[in-house]
Amino acid sequence: MRKERIRDYRHVSWDWNGTLLNDTWLCLECLNAVAAQGGYPPIDLPRYRAVYGFPVQSIYEALNMPTDPESFRISSIAYMDAYESRRSECGLHAGAKEILDRLHAAQIPQSIFSAYPQDFLEAIVREYQLGHFFGQLSGNDSIFTNSKAHRARAHFSSLGVSFDDILYCGDTTHDAEVAQSLGIDCVLVASGHQARERLEPLGVKVVADFAELIRLF
Repeated sequence: MRKERIRDYRHVSWDWNGTLLNDTWLCLECLNAVAAQGGYPPIDLPRYRAVYGFPVQSIYEALNMPTDPESFRISSIAYMDAYESRRSECGLHAGAKEILDRLHAAQIPQSIFSAYPQDFLEAIVREYQLGHFFGQLSGNDSIFTNSKAHRARAHFSSLGVSFDDILYCGDTTHDAEVAQSLGIDCVLVASGHQARERLEPLGVKVVADFAELIRLF
């Protein structure tokens, strides 16, 4: 973070899955369900956080699961069906609502920039009654487009704020890479889909959880 405090930025943009939403456990269960259908052994949470990445095919490659187009299409549909049927079991990370409230009270605009499909993103934000926090929700156009890089400039340019005044909060190396490609400040919360030791070498601010992030407010 180039600025001293989060409140010194003019816009805060959030990743959704793993960052605000505490869904890593569910994603692991859905991945293991897909693996079981193909006769592959389950993995535990440390292994999941070690192999998780973008593109999603890299996860399957690390687990020796097939990544040809048809196999990936079938796996993606099975995974999303399993996830969507249980997404209401998740909640926000502890402290996430508090920092959303603080930014809202300080009249600092917020948005979501996510790899989650757009229609699913809009639906879940409504379900969690969080819509009033975000001026813009930017998700992917299908379940098969898992990178955010191709949409990043359009999203951040649409905010009407200098890139120097935007903070992007995520939980993965991909989030940092997207932000750094545009010269946007990034902070990563190490309570999501990737382990802290994977985030530390990236040259961005890393916090353990939202309690630590709130202390930066």
